[in-house]
Amino acid sequence: MSYWDSSALLPLIVQEPASPVVRQVLEVRGMRTVWWASLVECHSALERRVRAGEMSFTDKRQAEQILRRLAAGGGEVQPVPLVRERAVRLLDLPRSAGRRGPPVGSRSRLGNKLLDTPCPL
Repeated sequence: MSYWDSSALLPLIVQEPASPVVRQVLEVRGMRTVWWASLVECHSALERRVRAGEMSFTDKRQAEQILRRLAAGGGEVQPVPLVRERAVRLLDLPRSAGRRGPPVGSRSRLGNKLLDTPCPL
């Protein structure tokens, strides 16, 4: 069984030093299983590149389409849908310059929903 995490997925969607080797592994083994959080981690890495000026918003959208196609090619270890939704939405919230960690206010509200609402696990 092949398990693909963000460190293997990212070189498939953006050019990195490991990209040629990872593509060869994909050709030989195929895509089998992806953890849902790997997709969120890749989304975060792409967003970080946009914020750093290393990638355009259009290139990010294209990379996300490739990521979705790759993930659809194998099984995905599923999350509770609300957890994944919130994780991805938090990554899209603007951060103030030089600030690390979650965006201001993310611990209390996300849209119109409270983040501290219990999630069924």
